[in-house]
Parts: sequence; C-alpha cells; structure tokens
Amino acid sequence: MELSWTISLSRFRVLLLLAGLSAALGSLLLLRCYLAHDWWYALMLPWNLVLAFVPLPLALQAERIALRYRLLKPGLLLTMVAWALFFPNAPYLITDIKHLHHVPPVPLWFDATLLFGFALTGLLAGLVSLYWMHSLAREFWGNRRANAALLAYLPLASWGIFLGRELRWNSWDVLVRPHFLVWDALTRGTGLKALAMTIEFSLLLGLSYLVLLSLIHLRTKED
Repeated sequence: MELSWTISLSRFRVLLLLAGLSAALGSLLLLRCYLAHDWWYALMLPWNLVLAFVPLPLALQAERIALRYRLLKPGLLLTMVAWALFFPNAPYLITDIKHLHHVPPVPLWFDATLLFGFALTGLLAGLVSLYWMHSLAREFWGNRRANAALLAYLPLASWGIFLGRELRWNSWDVLVRPHFLVWDALTRGTGLKALAMTIEFSLLLGLSYLVLLSLIHLRTKED
C-alpha cells in the first residue's frame, strides 16, 4: 500500500461518512431525550463516541510523522502508544448496550437501534484506525511482523475493554494513576470473567477486521 502525505480522498470519504452517521445518531438521541425527558443517554453516549473517534486522528498523525521522517522517531512511537491506549474506547461502545431499558413513551426498539447505532459507529471507527495503523506497520516491518504485532495487540485491547467496563479505568489513567491501575489490573483483572471477555472481544475484533480486509480487497479487485 502506498501512503500519501496528505489525507487521501478515500480517507476523507470515510471520515465524512462516519461524521454523517454520528450526526444522524445525535439527532435520534436528541429526539429520544425530548420524548422521554430522560437525558441519561445524552450524558453517556456522545462522550463515549468522542473517545471512540480519538484513534482516527492519532492514526493519521502517526502516518504523517512516518512519511515525513521514514524512521521510528520518538514522536511516532509516542503517537503509536497513544493510539494503542485509546483504541479500546472504540469497541467499548458495544458494552453500552447493557444500559438498554424501556423508558416510555419511547419504544424499546428505538433505544435498541440507537445503542446499536452508536456501538456500530464506534466499532467502525476503531476498525478503520486499526487498518491505517496496520498498513503503517506493514510499511515499516513487513507483513509477517505487522501481522504478528496485530495478533499480539488485539487480546491486549480486548483486556483493556474489560478494564474500562468492569473496573472503570480510563485510557488516560495510564499517565494519571499508573501504579493504581497496574495494581488493580493485576489483582482484579485476571479472573475468569476477564479471560472470557478478552477472548470474546479478541474474536469479535479479529473476525470483524478480517471482514473489513476482505471488503477492501474486493473493492480493490473491482476497481
């Protein structure tokens, strides 16, 4: 894959579609809050979606630095680490489905669709950023090492989703409260529930990413 210095038309189109989908979901969310007089979703879902979008500019920034210097500069490594820390926030939106509850007069199917829409948008944003970072890794390390890094990272990202949902840690706590985070992760984040959630999300992310790669490959062959 040949990388460009600027945001390509295809990348811009993807970002525009994700922004449009987010705007549509925001409109549905406002309608839901108006009808139900319940603002709980409005306090939770938009913020989680913002966090889900953070990996996208980080991936683009990593690509920009890499193409400028063609070396693993400290700035590139820091950007890659930041991306790795924030990426779990994207698929994390899937777990917000646990908040589904019936608030009359809004139909339950409306809330289910709304939560699914936010979860899908977060997952798509994450997979797109993962593809950009994977492409960058292939550019530097070759296919074999990049694929190995991907296989090693997905379980860590999935474990990060568990730490966020069940233990209530945030990505920035790595800098703010690193000792507490590490202690809590090692003492409460290694049980059967953590293992099950890690395996489940690893499979979901891995298979979803393979579907994305297949669609991109199909599109490339058709073009």
